[in-house]
Amino acid sequence: MDLQGIKSVDLSVGDLLKDFYVVPDYQREYIWTTKEVERLLQDIRAEYAERRKDYTPDYFIGTIVTNYQTDQQVFELIDGQQRVTTLYVFLVALRDYLIEMGQPLKAVESQLIHWASDSDGNEVPRHRVELQYEDSQDVVKLLVSERSVTPLDELPTNTRSAANLVQAYQDSRAFLVEELGGEIDQIKKFYAYVTQSVKLIRIRTESIDRALWIFETINERGRGLDAMDLLKNLLFRHAKSDQFEKLKQRWKALMDALYAADERPIGFIRYYILANHARSRIQADRVYGWLTDVENDDRPNYWDDPIAFTNRILAAARAYVNFAQGKLEDGSECRYLKNMWYLSHTARQHLILLLAARSLPRDSIIRLAKEIENLYCVFLLTRQSANKFEKDFVDWAVKLRNMATAQELDSFLEDVLIPERHALAAEFDFALRNVREENLPKYRLKYVLGKLAQHLDEIAYGPREMAVYVEKRIDVEHILPIGATSEALDTFGDPKEAASALHRLGNLTLLERSHNAVVSNKTFPEKQVGYAQSNFLLTKGLARDVAVGKASLVNQALAYVGAYERWDSSAFHAREDHLVALAQLVWDAPAQED
Repeated sequence: MDLQGIKSVDLSVGDLLKDFYVVPDYQREYIWTTKEVERLLQDIRAEYAERRKDYTPDYFIGTIVTNYQTDQQVFELIDGQQRVTTLYVFLVALRDYLIEMGQPLKAVESQLIHWASDSDGNEVPRHRVELQYEDSQDVVKLLVSERSVTPLDELPTNTRSAANLVQAYQDSRAFLVEELGGEIDQIKKFYAYVTQSVKLIRIRTESIDRALWIFETINERGRGLDAMDLLKNLLFRHAKSDQFEKLKQRWKALMDALYAADERPIGFIRYYILANHARSRIQADRVYGWLTDVENDDRPNYWDDPIAFTNRILAAARAYVNFAQGKLEDGSECRYLKNMWYLSHTARQHLILLLAARSLPRDSIIRLAKEIENLYCVFLLTRQSANKFEKDFVDWAVKLRNMATAQELDSFLEDVLIPERHALAAEFDFALRNVREENLPKYRLKYVLGKLAQHLDEIAYGPREMAVYVEKRIDVEHILPIGATSEALDTFGDPKEAASALHRLGNLTLLERSHNAVVSNKTFPEKQVGYAQSNFLLTKGLARDVAVGKASLVNQALAYVGAYERWDSSAFHAREDHLVALAQLVWDAPAQED
């Protein structure tokens, strides 16, 4: 096929490696893991097993897109580098195994390296596949060199790509032994099948822009591919060639920031768009289509200045990572954002609002974070639909993205966000009274109890870090114990009510593990001895004679939870009422008047 400078040819792996290929430094790094390497080799193995003596069908493994550099006589791999690199590394592993077994194949060596003479007549090697991006750490070149020159355990693995490449080599060696039995005849036959019957289509263009366009078209506008990869190629399409190096550096910084924080790039770019540009929800698999839809007036302008656009999303990515880690954009700690992790380890929707509000003053961001924490907790405990509150967040982001002053935020909070939370007050009250320990993740239950305990301690003693209340050495304590003695059950009252109360909020508190041995499954009077030793007023208040002076701050705090001489049904319900009222204060979801 030859269509306006586009040439297509089907090639066996052996014929493919008669030419030279480079993966340019602006391309995606080698990301295949054992899972993908094994899948490719197993798929080929399955087809190999189906061959017959009289007929061996070709096995097609896909298309690669290249841009041919005439001056260097080399094909730039625009799409397909994961497969080509993996096959190349597999042949290196096969070559090494056969050499170790004393059965080398000259043909394999020629598919890895072409030897030529330089101007002085000296032999110089030219590798058939070369990775130009920095993360590769020249591992492929080092693999092709003799193992005596570069032992396997001396290969660099300090980047993701380098580690993956070394692992791909090891996986290939394991395949030869485990799947082909390490038998020389079988390995040679499999090698012949791979190089002669495994085929792909190589599309060749004479310009990088054309190659990138074909790359997008083949992959159906992003379906089945990571939208971040397509976005990267889209930006390179619109960049000038003298901008490639700077754009590559910016993009690498963006991906490094996200990967270092273990954040999904596609999740970030989706939330960035929802925060700053979209006016309604967009699913992850629609992001690329949304960005490239010429009739979409909301999309950001990335085509006039790709580097400026990349700089904007890089800055947003760094803010996103900090927000997710409980920090403000400048990296300083924010207790309300840190609490979001204690509330939900996977919570990310709230970052839509924070990304949208980045133009607001620092103090306003902190106030917004506090309101978000309160709202998110109410949403989760009242079991609001995730789709519902993400839709709300996108609607609110449209308002926030245009705000720049504290007064604007104050109006938004008073008119929109706070009323939304207050409207759920009755459901929040019901949810708190029906908390069941088994229906909440342990970390979320500790967050709820921790916030209540923190509030009391801060009334009495001043600021306290939330981490103190949720660390591993803090246990959720059952006042009426799970293995209650008959005496404790008789004191509580109705056995059915005791069973119901056991895992509810009114019967729960926090206790340092070091005091657990004191309380164990004992009666309430015996437990009070251990409770008195706790550093938490939420728990200490269950002991006797805790008050210090009639008007002390400790007394003011304890008034929120009451005092109890015995632990029975009446005390349980009274404490539940106190804790629900305290929770309504802590999360600003006041009880509605009749």
